[in-house]
Amino acid sequence: MTRRLVERLARLRARGEKGVLPYVTAGDGGLQTTLEVLRGLERAGAAGVELGLPFSDPIADGAALQAAAQRALEAGTTLDRVLGMVRRFRAESELPLVLMTYANPLVRRGLERALGMLADAGLDGVLVVDLPVEEGQELLVAARASSLAPVFFASPTSDDARIRAAARASQGYLYAIGRLGVTGRRTTLDEATLAFLRRVRSLAAELPVAAGFGIATPPPEGDPRYGKPGYTIRDSWFAVLDDFGDQTNKIAGVFATDEPDGIGWYGLFPGLLEEWGATVIGAEDKLGFYPLGTTDFTAMCNAWKEAEVEILWGNVPGPEFGTLWRQCTQLGFQPKIVMVGRAPLFYVDVATWGGNLPQGVGTEIWWDPEYTGPGIGDTTPQSLADRWAEETGEPLNRGIGHGYAPLQVLFDAVERAGTLDKVAINQAMGETNLETVNYLTKFDPETHFSWIPLFVGQWQKTDAEHVWELGITHSEHDFLAPSVEFIFPVPYE
Repeated sequence: MTRRLVERLARLRARGEKGVLPYVTAGDGGLQTTLEVLRGLERAGAAGVELGLPFSDPIADGAALQAAAQRALEAGTTLDRVLGMVRRFRAESELPLVLMTYANPLVRRGLERALGMLADAGLDGVLVVDLPVEEGQELLVAARASSLAPVFFASPTSDDARIRAAARASQGYLYAIGRLGVTGRRTTLDEATLAFLRRVRSLAAELPVAAGFGIATPPPEGDPRYGKPGYTIRDSWFAVLDDFGDQTNKIAGVFATDEPDGIGWYGLFPGLLEEWGATVIGAEDKLGFYPLGTTDFTAMCNAWKEAEVEILWGNVPGPEFGTLWRQCTQLGFQPKIVMVGRAPLFYVDVATWGGNLPQGVGTEIWWDPEYTGPGIGDTTPQSLADRWAEETGEPLNRGIGHGYAPLQVLFDAVERAGTLDKVAINQAMGETNLETVNYLTKFDPETHFSWIPLFVGQWQKTDAEHVWELGITHSEHDFLAPSVEFIFPVPYE
Protein backbone atom coordinates (compact mmCIF):
# COMPACT_ATOMS: atom_id res chain seq x y z
CA MET A 1 0.00 0.00 0.00
CA THR A 2 1.68 3.19 -1.22
CA ARG A 3 -0.08 5.33 1.39
CA ARG A 4 1.45 3.48 4.36
CA LEU A 5 5.01 4.11 3.13
CA VAL A 6 4.44 7.70 2.01
CA GLU A 7 2.72 8.71 5.23
CA ARG A 8 5.40 7.13 7.45
CA LEU A 9 8.18 9.06 5.70
CA ALA A 10 6.10 12.25 5.64
CA ARG A 11 5.73 12.09 9.42
CA LEU A 12 9.49 11.81 9.81
CA ARG A 13 10.02 14.86 7.58
CA ALA A 14 7.39 16.88 9.46
CA ARG A 15 9.31 16.21 12.69
CA GLY A 16 12.64 17.06 11.07
CA GLU A 17 13.87 13.51 11.61
CA LYS A 18 15.63 10.90 9.50
CA GLY A 19 14.70 7.25 9.41
CA VAL A 20 16.47 3.94 8.92
CA LEU A 21 15.23 1.37 6.39
CA PRO A 22 17.22 -1.79 7.19
CA TYR A 23 17.72 -4.46 4.55
CA VAL A 24 16.84 -8.08 5.37
CA THR A 25 17.34 -11.10 3.10
CA ALA A 26 14.07 -13.00 3.28
CA GLY A 27 14.53 -16.64 4.29
CA ASP A 28 18.10 -16.39 5.58
CA GLY A 29 17.85 -18.61 8.63
CA GLY A 30 14.31 -19.55 7.64
CA LEU A 31 11.20 -17.45 7.12
CA GLN A 32 10.20 -17.76 10.77
CA THR A 33 13.53 -16.10 11.61
CA THR A 34 12.79 -13.37 9.05
CA LEU A 35 9.42 -12.78 10.73
CA GLU A 36 11.11 -12.42 14.11
CA VAL A 37 13.68 -10.05 12.64
CA LEU A 38 10.91 -7.84 11.23
CA ARG A 39 9.25 -7.73 14.63
CA GLY A 40 12.54 -6.81 16.27
CA LEU A 41 13.27 -4.05 13.76
CA GLU A 42 9.86 -2.54 14.36
CA ARG A 43 10.44 -2.56 18.13
CA ALA A 44 13.82 -0.90 17.53
CA GLY A 45 12.19 1.98 15.65
CA ALA A 46 12.87 1.21 11.97
CA ALA A 47 11.00 3.53 9.61
CA GLY A 48 10.43 0.57 7.31
CA VAL A 49 12.25 -2.45 5.94
CA GLU A 50 13.64 -3.36 2.54
CA LEU A 51 12.91 -7.07 2.24
CA GLY A 52 15.28 -8.76 -0.19
CA LEU A 53 14.00 -11.62 -2.32
CA PRO A 54 16.90 -14.11 -2.65
CA PHE A 55 18.09 -14.58 -6.23
CA SER A 56 20.59 -16.99 -7.77
CA ASP A 57 22.68 -14.40 -9.62
CA PRO A 58 22.75 -11.26 -7.45
CA ILE A 59 24.96 -8.96 -9.56
CA ALA A 60 24.61 -5.92 -7.28
CA ASP A 61 25.33 -7.71 -4.02
CA GLY A 62 28.57 -8.10 -2.12
CA ALA A 63 29.85 -11.25 -0.49
CA ALA A 64 27.69 -11.05 2.66
CA LEU A 65 24.40 -10.66 0.79
CA GLN A 66 25.38 -13.23 -1.83
CA ALA A 67 25.98 -15.74 0.94
CA ALA A 68 22.70 -14.79 2.65
CA ALA A 69 20.79 -15.29 -0.61
CA GLN A 70 22.46 -18.65 -1.16
CA ARG A 71 21.50 -19.82 2.34
CA ALA A 72 17.93 -18.65 1.83
CA LEU A 73 17.60 -20.43 -1.51
CA GLU A 74 19.06 -23.63 -0.08
CA ALA A 75 16.44 -23.40 2.68
CA GLY A 76 13.70 -23.45 0.03
CA THR A 77 12.77 -19.77 0.01
CA THR A 78 10.50 -18.77 -2.89
CA LEU A 79 8.48 -15.69 -3.73
CA ASP A 80 5.23 -17.43 -2.75
CA ARG A 81 6.62 -18.44 0.64
CA VAL A 82 7.98 -14.93 1.26
CA LEU A 83 4.55 -13.48 0.50
CA GLY A 84 3.00 -15.93 2.95
CA MET A 85 5.34 -14.67 5.67
CA VAL A 86 4.52 -11.05 4.74
CA ARG A 87 0.79 -11.78 5.20
CA ARG A 88 1.47 -13.07 8.71
CA PHE A 89 3.48 -9.94 9.56
CA ARG A 90 0.93 -7.60 8.02
CA ALA A 91 -1.82 -9.09 10.17
CA GLU A 92 -0.07 -7.64 13.22
CA SER A 93 1.91 -4.63 11.95
CA GLU A 94 1.68 -1.43 9.89
CA LEU A 95 5.48 -1.19 9.38
CA PRO A 96 6.12 -0.32 5.69
CA LEU A 97 7.77 -3.09 3.66
CA VAL A 98 9.44 -2.63 0.27
CA LEU A 99 10.41 -5.72 -1.71
CA MET A 100 13.89 -5.46 -3.25
CA THR A 101 14.19 -7.94 -6.07
CA TYR A 102 15.73 -8.65 -9.43
CA ALA A 103 13.46 -8.49 -12.47
CA ASN A 104 13.37 -12.19 -13.35
CA PRO A 105 11.11 -13.48 -10.53
CA LEU A 106 8.52 -10.83 -11.43
CA VAL A 107 8.76 -10.98 -15.21
CA ARG A 108 8.36 -14.75 -15.35
CA ARG A 109 4.93 -14.37 -13.68
CA GLY A 110 4.00 -11.28 -15.68
CA LEU A 111 4.54 -7.89 -14.07
CA GLU A 112 0.87 -7.03 -13.58
CA ARG A 113 0.08 -10.37 -11.93
CA ALA A 114 3.28 -10.41 -9.85
CA LEU A 115 2.83 -6.89 -8.48
CA GLY A 116 -0.80 -7.66 -7.70
CA MET A 117 0.44 -10.59 -5.62
CA LEU A 118 2.86 -8.30 -3.75
CA ALA A 119 0.11 -5.80 -2.96
CA ASP A 120 -2.37 -8.49 -1.89
CA ALA A 121 0.21 -9.87 0.57
CA GLY A 122 0.65 -6.44 2.19
CA LEU A 123 3.83 -5.06 0.64
CA ASP A 124 4.02 -1.29 0.16
CA GLY A 125 6.63 -0.83 -2.56
CA VAL A 126 8.91 -2.58 -5.00
CA LEU A 127 12.50 -1.86 -6.00
CA VAL A 128 13.84 -3.81 -8.99
CA VAL A 129 17.64 -3.81 -8.83
CA ASP A 130 18.36 -4.50 -12.50
CA LEU A 131 15.58 -2.39 -14.05
CA PRO A 132 16.74 1.15 -14.94
CA VAL A 133 14.19 3.94 -15.02
CA GLU A 134 14.47 4.17 -18.82
CA GLU A 135 13.03 0.64 -19.08
CA GLY A 136 10.56 0.94 -16.21
CA GLN A 137 7.34 2.08 -17.88
CA GLU A 138 5.66 -1.32 -17.69
CA LEU A 139 6.63 -1.60 -14.02
CA LEU A 140 5.21 1.88 -13.34
CA VAL A 141 1.86 1.00 -14.88
CA ALA A 142 1.62 -2.29 -12.98
CA ALA A 143 2.76 -0.75 -9.67
CA ARG A 144 0.26 2.06 -9.77
CA ALA A 145 -2.55 -0.32 -10.74
CA SER A 146 -1.68 -2.35 -7.63
CA SER A 147 -1.17 0.66 -5.31
CA LEU A 148 2.52 -0.22 -4.87
CA ALA A 149 5.21 2.44 -4.63
CA PRO A 150 7.81 1.99 -7.40
CA VAL A 151 11.32 2.92 -6.21
CA PHE A 152 14.19 3.63 -8.62
CA PHE A 153 17.93 4.21 -8.22
CA ALA A 154 20.16 7.26 -8.63
CA SER A 155 23.87 6.48 -8.76
CA PRO A 156 27.04 8.62 -8.62
CA THR A 157 27.38 8.19 -12.41
CA SER A 158 23.84 9.45 -13.11
CA ASP A 159 23.59 12.84 -14.76
CA ASP A 160 21.09 15.44 -13.53
CA ALA A 161 18.44 14.54 -16.13
CA ARG A 162 18.53 10.86 -15.15
CA ILE A 163 18.26 11.65 -11.44
CA ARG A 164 15.23 13.86 -12.11
CA ALA A 165 13.65 11.10 -14.20
CA ALA A 166 14.20 8.52 -11.45
CA ALA A 167 12.70 10.89 -8.87
CA ARG A 168 9.63 11.58 -11.02
CA ALA A 169 9.05 7.85 -11.51
CA SER A 170 9.55 6.91 -7.84
CA GLN A 171 7.03 7.02 -5.03
CA GLY A 172 7.82 6.81 -1.34
CA TYR A 173 11.51 7.56 -1.81
CA LEU A 174 14.39 7.68 -4.28
CA TYR A 175 17.22 5.21 -3.58
CA ALA A 176 20.58 7.01 -3.82
CA ILE A 177 23.40 4.52 -4.30
CA GLY A 178 26.11 5.80 -1.99
CA ARG A 179 28.94 3.89 -3.63
CA LEU A 180 29.98 2.46 -6.97
CA GLY A 181 30.18 -1.31 -7.15
CA VAL A 182 28.40 -3.91 -5.04
CA THR A 183 26.80 -3.70 -1.62
CA GLY A 184 28.84 -3.96 1.54
CA ARG A 185 30.39 -2.12 4.44
CA ARG A 186 31.48 1.46 4.03
CA THR A 187 34.13 2.99 6.25
CA THR A 188 33.16 6.66 5.88
CA LEU A 189 30.81 9.04 4.15
CA ASP A 190 33.55 10.73 2.15
CA GLU A 191 33.25 14.07 0.39
CA ALA A 192 32.44 12.41 -2.92
CA THR A 193 29.46 10.63 -1.36
CA LEU A 194 28.28 13.74 0.44
CA ALA A 195 28.54 15.83 -2.73
CA PHE A 196 26.53 13.22 -4.62
CA LEU A 197 23.83 13.08 -1.93
CA ARG A 198 23.56 16.86 -1.93
CA ARG A 199 23.11 16.78 -5.70
CA VAL A 200 20.40 14.12 -5.48
CA ARG A 201 18.61 16.03 -2.71
CA SER A 202 18.56 19.19 -4.85
CA LEU A 203 17.11 17.34 -7.86
CA ALA A 204 14.54 15.12 -6.14
CA ALA A 205 12.08 17.94 -5.37
CA GLU A 206 9.98 16.94 -2.32
CA LEU A 207 10.58 13.20 -2.63
CA PRO A 208 12.46 11.64 0.32
CA VAL A 209 15.93 10.32 -0.52
CA ALA A 210 17.32 7.11 1.01
CA ALA A 211 21.09 6.57 0.87
CA GLY A 212 22.18 2.96 0.62
CA PHE A 213 24.82 0.38 -0.33
CA GLY A 214 26.75 0.30 2.89
CA ILE A 215 27.54 2.33 5.98
CA ALA A 216 29.63 0.84 8.77
CA THR A 217 32.52 1.24 11.21
CA PRO A 218 36.09 2.26 10.28
CA PRO A 219 38.55 -0.39 9.09
CA PRO A 220 40.82 -1.97 11.67
CA GLU A 221 43.91 0.00 12.56
CA GLY A 222 46.01 -3.08 11.86
CA ASP A 223 45.63 -2.51 8.12
CA PRO A 224 49.02 -1.14 7.00
CA ARG A 225 47.26 1.48 4.86
CA TYR A 226 44.98 2.74 7.61
CA GLY A 227 45.06 6.52 8.01
CA LYS A 228 47.89 7.00 5.51
CA PRO A 229 47.87 9.49 2.61
CA GLY A 230 48.54 8.49 -0.97
CA TYR A 231 45.63 6.11 -1.56
CA THR A 232 43.14 8.56 -3.08
CA ILE A 233 43.33 10.88 -6.07
CA ARG A 234 42.54 13.78 -3.78
CA ASP A 235 45.43 13.55 -1.37
CA SER A 236 47.86 12.46 -4.09
CA TRP A 237 47.06 15.21 -6.58
CA PHE A 238 46.61 17.95 -4.02
CA ALA A 239 50.24 17.49 -3.00
CA VAL A 240 51.04 19.41 -6.20
CA LEU A 241 48.83 22.31 -5.13
CA ASP A 242 50.34 22.27 -1.67
CA ASP A 243 53.80 22.63 -3.24
CA PHE A 244 53.09 25.08 -6.06
CA GLY A 245 49.55 26.44 -5.69
CA ASP A 246 50.65 29.54 -3.77
CA GLN A 247 52.81 30.50 -6.76
CA THR A 248 49.64 30.85 -8.87
CA ASN A 249 46.69 33.23 -8.68
CA LYS A 250 44.58 30.25 -7.49
CA ILE A 251 42.10 30.68 -10.34
CA ALA A 252 41.17 27.24 -11.68
CA GLY A 253 39.42 25.86 -14.74
CA VAL A 254 37.93 22.35 -14.76
CA PHE A 255 36.85 20.03 -17.57
CA ALA A 256 35.39 16.55 -18.01
CA THR A 257 33.43 14.48 -20.50
CA ASP A 258 29.79 13.53 -19.95
CA GLU A 259 30.29 9.80 -19.34
CA PRO A 260 30.49 7.95 -16.01
CA ASP A 261 34.09 8.79 -15.07
CA GLY A 262 33.73 12.40 -16.13
CA ILE A 263 30.34 12.88 -14.47
CA GLY A 264 31.62 11.58 -11.15
CA TRP A 265 34.79 13.67 -11.38
CA TYR A 266 32.99 16.91 -12.29
CA GLY A 267 30.55 16.39 -9.44
CA LEU A 268 33.42 16.23 -6.94
CA PHE A 269 36.57 18.09 -7.95
CA PRO A 270 35.32 21.68 -8.40
CA GLY A 271 34.15 21.60 -4.79
CA LEU A 272 37.44 20.11 -3.59
CA LEU A 273 39.40 22.82 -5.41
CA GLU A 274 37.25 25.49 -3.77
CA GLU A 275 37.82 23.87 -0.36
CA TRP A 276 41.55 24.08 -1.01
CA GLY A 277 41.20 27.80 -1.71
CA ALA A 278 40.86 28.07 -5.49
CA THR A 279 38.32 30.12 -7.38
CA VAL A 280 36.79 27.74 -9.93
CA ILE A 281 35.60 29.45 -13.10
CA GLY A 282 32.17 28.55 -14.49
CA ALA A 283 31.55 25.28 -12.63
CA GLU A 284 28.00 26.32 -11.71
CA ASP A 285 27.29 26.71 -15.46
CA LYS A 286 29.08 23.44 -16.32
CA LEU A 287 31.88 25.26 -18.17
CA GLY A 288 34.29 22.56 -19.36
CA PHE A 289 31.71 19.76 -19.12
CA TYR A 290 31.20 18.52 -22.66
CA PRO A 291 30.01 15.56 -24.79
CA LEU A 292 32.45 12.95 -26.04
CA GLY A 293 33.46 13.68 -29.59
CA THR A 294 33.50 17.48 -29.23
CA THR A 295 35.96 19.01 -31.69
CA ASP A 296 35.65 22.76 -31.13
CA PHE A 297 36.89 23.99 -27.75
CA THR A 298 37.34 27.64 -28.74
CA ALA A 299 34.73 29.10 -26.38
CA MET A 300 35.97 27.00 -23.47
CA CYS A 301 39.62 27.96 -23.97
CA ASN A 302 38.81 31.65 -24.42
CA ALA A 303 36.71 31.68 -21.24
CA TRP A 304 39.62 30.25 -19.25
CA LYS A 305 42.05 32.67 -20.88
CA GLU A 306 39.86 35.72 -20.18
CA ALA A 307 39.46 34.62 -16.56
CA GLU A 308 43.27 34.30 -16.25
CA VAL A 309 43.08 30.66 -15.18
CA GLU A 310 46.47 29.39 -13.96
CA ILE A 311 45.40 25.95 -12.70
CA LEU A 312 43.79 23.62 -15.25
CA TRP A 313 42.36 20.35 -13.93
CA GLY A 314 40.30 17.69 -15.70
CA ASN A 315 39.35 14.09 -16.44
CA VAL A 316 38.85 12.95 -20.05
CA PRO A 317 39.98 10.17 -22.44
CA GLY A 318 43.35 10.56 -24.19
CA PRO A 319 42.36 11.72 -27.70
CA GLU A 320 39.87 14.22 -26.25
CA PHE A 321 42.51 16.09 -24.30
CA GLY A 322 44.94 16.21 -27.21
CA THR A 323 42.41 18.16 -29.27
CA LEU A 324 41.41 20.45 -26.40
CA TRP A 325 44.97 21.18 -25.34
CA ARG A 326 46.16 21.88 -28.88
CA GLN A 327 43.40 24.44 -29.43
CA CYS A 328 43.93 26.12 -26.06
CA THR A 329 47.66 26.61 -26.59
CA GLN A 330 47.06 27.91 -30.12
CA LEU A 331 44.71 30.52 -28.62
CA GLY A 332 47.41 31.61 -26.19
CA PHE A 333 45.98 30.03 -23.05
CA GLN A 334 48.96 29.09 -20.85
CA PRO A 335 48.10 27.85 -17.33
CA LYS A 336 50.95 27.23 -14.89
CA ILE A 337 49.68 23.83 -13.64
CA VAL A 338 47.96 21.25 -15.87
CA MET A 339 46.68 18.03 -14.26
CA VAL A 340 44.54 15.53 -16.16
CA GLY A 341 43.05 12.16 -15.17
CA ARG A 342 43.07 9.28 -17.71
CA ALA A 343 44.14 11.22 -20.83
CA PRO A 344 47.91 11.23 -20.17
CA LEU A 345 48.18 7.77 -18.61
CA PHE A 346 49.70 6.04 -21.63
CA TYR A 347 52.47 6.92 -24.05
CA VAL A 348 50.44 5.81 -27.09
CA ASP A 349 47.92 8.57 -26.36
CA VAL A 350 50.40 11.29 -25.40
CA ALA A 351 52.51 10.68 -28.50
CA THR A 352 49.57 11.60 -30.74
CA TRP A 353 49.21 15.10 -29.35
CA GLY A 354 52.14 16.41 -31.38
CA GLY A 355 54.72 19.13 -30.86
CA ASN A 356 55.66 20.02 -27.32
CA LEU A 357 52.13 19.56 -25.95
CA PRO A 358 52.91 16.76 -23.44
CA GLN A 359 55.59 18.79 -21.65
CA GLY A 360 54.60 19.44 -18.05
CA VAL A 361 51.19 17.72 -18.15
CA GLY A 362 50.60 15.84 -14.90
CA THR A 363 48.52 12.77 -14.12
CA GLU A 364 48.09 9.92 -11.65
CA ILE A 365 50.40 6.88 -11.68
CA TRP A 366 49.11 3.49 -10.60
CA TRP A 367 52.23 1.39 -10.78
CA ASP A 368 56.00 1.51 -11.09
CA PRO A 369 58.47 -1.34 -11.77
CA GLU A 370 60.74 -0.06 -8.99
CA TYR A 371 58.31 -1.58 -6.49
CA THR A 372 59.66 -4.93 -5.24
CA GLY A 373 56.47 -6.96 -4.78
CA PRO A 374 56.45 -10.56 -6.09
CA GLY A 375 54.78 -11.80 -9.27
CA ILE A 376 53.82 -15.29 -10.40
CA GLY A 377 56.79 -17.66 -10.51
CA ASP A 378 59.98 -15.67 -11.02
CA THR A 379 58.20 -12.59 -12.41
CA THR A 380 59.06 -9.30 -10.73
CA PRO A 381 57.74 -5.81 -11.48
CA GLN A 382 60.97 -5.01 -13.32
CA SER A 383 60.95 -8.21 -15.39
CA LEU A 384 57.33 -7.49 -16.31
CA ALA A 385 58.35 -4.05 -17.55
CA ASP A 386 61.34 -5.49 -19.42
CA ARG A 387 59.15 -8.07 -21.19
CA TRP A 388 56.75 -5.32 -22.21
CA ALA A 389 59.56 -3.24 -23.72
CA GLU A 390 61.08 -6.24 -25.51
CA GLU A 391 57.81 -7.47 -27.02
CA THR A 392 56.26 -4.10 -27.96
CA GLY A 393 59.24 -1.85 -28.53
CA GLU A 394 57.36 0.82 -26.60
CA PRO A 395 58.39 2.72 -23.46
CA LEU A 396 57.08 1.80 -20.04
CA ASN A 397 53.32 1.26 -19.80
CA ARG A 398 52.29 1.98 -16.22
CA GLY A 399 49.09 0.03 -16.59
CA ILE A 400 50.61 -3.43 -17.01
CA GLY A 401 51.31 -4.05 -13.32
CA HIS A 402 47.84 -2.76 -12.46
CA GLY A 403 46.40 -5.30 -14.89
CA TYR A 404 48.68 -8.16 -13.87
CA ALA A 405 47.94 -8.02 -10.12
CA PRO A 406 44.24 -9.05 -10.40
CA LEU A 407 45.34 -12.29 -12.05
CA GLN A 408 47.58 -12.98 -9.07
CA VAL A 409 44.64 -12.34 -6.75
CA LEU A 410 42.33 -14.62 -8.73
CA PHE A 411 44.81 -17.51 -8.92
CA ASP A 412 45.51 -17.16 -5.18
CA ALA A 413 41.78 -17.26 -4.34
CA VAL A 414 41.18 -20.34 -6.50
CA GLU A 415 44.12 -22.11 -4.87
CA ARG A 416 42.91 -21.28 -1.36
CA ALA A 417 39.33 -22.26 -2.20
CA GLY A 418 40.52 -25.63 -3.49
CA THR A 419 37.59 -25.75 -5.92
CA LEU A 420 36.12 -23.96 -8.93
CA ASP A 421 32.83 -23.41 -7.11
CA LYS A 422 32.02 -19.71 -7.53
CA VAL A 423 30.66 -19.24 -4.01
CA ALA A 424 33.79 -20.73 -2.43
CA ILE A 425 36.06 -18.65 -4.69
CA ASN A 426 34.09 -15.53 -3.86
CA GLN A 427 34.50 -16.20 -0.14
CA ALA A 428 38.22 -16.86 -0.55
CA MET A 429 38.55 -13.65 -2.56
CA GLY A 430 37.16 -11.68 0.36
CA GLU A 431 39.88 -13.09 2.61
CA THR A 432 42.70 -12.01 0.27
CA ASN A 433 45.80 -10.61 1.96
CA LEU A 434 48.45 -10.86 -0.74
CA GLU A 435 51.58 -9.02 -1.78
CA THR A 436 51.51 -8.55 -5.57
CA VAL A 437 53.48 -6.70 -8.21
CA ASN A 438 51.14 -3.78 -7.42
CA TYR A 439 51.63 -3.61 -3.67
CA LEU A 440 49.39 -5.21 -1.05
CA THR A 441 45.93 -6.48 -1.97
CA LYS A 442 44.00 -6.78 1.29
CA PHE A 443 40.29 -6.93 0.65
CA ASP A 444 37.42 -5.82 2.77
CA PRO A 445 35.73 -9.24 3.15
CA GLU A 446 32.31 -7.96 2.06
CA THR A 447 33.02 -5.41 -0.66
CA HIS A 448 36.24 -6.91 -2.10
CA PHE A 449 37.68 -3.41 -2.14
CA SER A 450 41.38 -2.80 -1.71
CA TRP A 451 43.31 0.45 -1.75
CA ILE A 452 46.33 0.74 -4.00
CA PRO A 453 49.08 3.34 -3.70
CA LEU A 454 48.83 6.31 -6.05
CA PHE A 455 51.52 8.70 -7.19
CA VAL A 456 51.66 11.94 -9.17
CA GLY A 457 53.59 11.91 -12.43
CA GLN A 458 54.45 14.44 -15.10
CA TRP A 459 55.34 14.03 -18.76
CA GLN A 460 58.77 15.44 -19.50
CA LYS A 461 60.92 15.62 -22.61
CA THR A 462 64.03 13.38 -22.65
CA ASP A 463 66.85 12.47 -25.02
CA ALA A 464 65.46 8.96 -25.41
CA GLU A 465 64.27 7.71 -28.78
CA HIS A 466 60.66 7.88 -27.70
CA VAL A 467 61.22 11.46 -26.34
CA TRP A 468 58.48 11.50 -23.67
CA GLU A 469 58.67 9.85 -20.25
CA LEU A 470 56.23 9.88 -17.34
CA GLY A 471 58.24 10.17 -14.12
CA ILE A 472 57.02 10.18 -10.53
CA THR A 473 57.14 13.70 -9.09
CA HIS A 474 55.20 13.22 -5.86
CA SER A 475 55.00 10.18 -3.61
CA GLU A 476 53.45 9.87 -0.17
CA HIS A 477 54.90 6.37 0.22
CA ASP A 478 58.15 5.39 1.90
CA PHE A 479 58.64 2.38 -0.41
CA LEU A 480 58.91 4.43 -3.63
CA ALA A 481 60.56 7.83 -3.96
CA PRO A 482 60.00 10.44 -6.70
CA SER A 483 62.16 9.90 -9.77
CA VAL A 484 62.05 13.43 -11.28
CA GLU A 485 61.47 17.01 -10.18
CA PHE A 486 58.10 18.55 -10.95
CA ILE A 487 58.37 21.19 -13.69
CA PHE A 488 56.73 24.46 -12.62
CA PRO A 489 55.37 26.40 -14.33
CA VAL A 490 54.45 24.44 -17.46
CA PRO A 491 56.89 25.57 -20.19
CA TYR A 492 55.49 26.72 -23.55
CA GLU A 493 57.27 27.05 -26.89
